[in-house]
Amino acid sequence: MSNYNKFVNYKGNLKKKPWEYNVTVVIPTRDTPEQLDTCLEILQLQTEVPYIIIVNTGEDTIEPKADNIEVHTIRGRGWQHLSEPVCAALDLSLTICRTKFWLSIHSDVFLQRQEVISELLELTKVHKVVGWRNVPRYYPGWEFEVGHALLMCDIQILRANNINWSIRQFAAGQELGHTVFGPSSPDTESNFNYTLQAAKIRPYMLGTEKNRARNVNSYFDHPRGYTSALFYSPAQLEKVNLHMQEALKDAKIRINTWKNTL
Repeated sequence: MSNYNKFVNYKGNLKKKPWEYNVTVVIPTRDTPEQLDTCLEILQLQTEVPYIIIVNTGEDTIEPKADNIEVHTIRGRGWQHLSEPVCAALDLSLTICRTKFWLSIHSDVFLQRQEVISELLELTKVHKVVGWRNVPRYYPGWEFEVGHALLMCDIQILRANNINWSIRQFAAGQELGHTVFGPSSPDTESNFNYTLQAAKIRPYMLGTEKNRARNVNSYFDHPRGYTSALFYSPAQLEKVNLHMQEALKDAKIRINTWKNTL
């Protein structure tokens, strides 16, 4: 009997279980602690507080700082595509998501209002996949592809149609690289959009993001390209770092304002 008792708590000791939330947020991240902490503070102040899965693909150690946060680590010893660890993080989150709705967000995407998640939730109940059009690409049909900077989905729709992020599946057995099918193809969103299209599911688009720019709208502030510039493009870093510092400053003002109204 004592041996059995060691295993009966598989549901965990949290008062509110992961599956008792309405939305699970996944944040793939790599060694951007200030951006991650700011993103998390904003998520915790949403009117629809989510369960949060951080997938750490970097070298920093990340510890969960609240009961609604869990952390997983993918520490690959080498990748053939810079998007590969991000795709692995997103697929991991799809596998372990325990809520009806799944939301992807970048660690450097800072929500503009406290009602953003609740609004996306209501839209996704109707449209199943809701997000922003990906940045312009060099191939026809890109305008129908959704990005993952802020993307909410009905998880059952994804699972029922085998929709996933596997960049290796998209490469179809060919040697993985950044230009297997042309410039920027494959990319992070390639297989997700390919499997969406195969299932005849068209995402509901709320707008289009611009590359290497500070994307600001009523939902989020996103200095796009910061993380990739930080690690892979020193020439771009000076410009996007300015965008990032402005976005962080504005985000912290919002956080303080929201906290003062509680």
